[in-house]
Amino acid sequence: MRAWVLAAVAVVALAGCKAKDEAPAASSTSAMQSSAAAPAATAGSNAEPGTYAVTDAKGVKTTTMIMADGTYMDTDASGKTTAKGKWTSPASMQTCFTPDSGKKVCYTESQKAADGTFTATPDDNSGTVTVKKTA
Repeated sequence: MRAWVLAAVAVVALAGCKAKDEAPAASSTSAMQSSAAAPAATAGSNAEPGTYAVTDAKGVKTTTMIMADGTYMDTDASGKTTAKGKWTSPASMQTCFTPDSGKKVCYTESQKAADGTFTATPDDNSGTVTVKKTA
C-alpha cells in the first residue's frame, strides 16, 4: 500500500482498498508469521500473501510484503521500512491497508496482465501504482 504507495510510494501494494494495511507490500523484509488466520481473500482479488514490487507513476520502486497473519510491511529501494500495519481484502478487486500510524487506504485493482502485473488505484486518487508479485 497509500499502503501500496507507501509500500510502493504502496499493495500492492495493491488497489482499491488493496494495498496497504496490504501489503505488501509490498516490501523487502523478513516474513512475519503468526498463528492468526489470514484475512479471507475475496474472490477476484489480487491480494494474497507474498512479496510485491510496486512502481509509482514517476518510476519510484518499493516493495510490499503481505503476510498470511493479516499484516503487511512496505520498504523503499534501500530496504528501509516505510510503513507496516494490517491488510484486508473486503471486496472483489480491492485491497485495504491500515498502517500502524496513519489512515486506512483502499486500492481498486485491475485484472492481471499476461505478465502478472496489475494496477492499483487508491481511493483518494493520489496516484495509480503498478504491482507485480515477485515471491
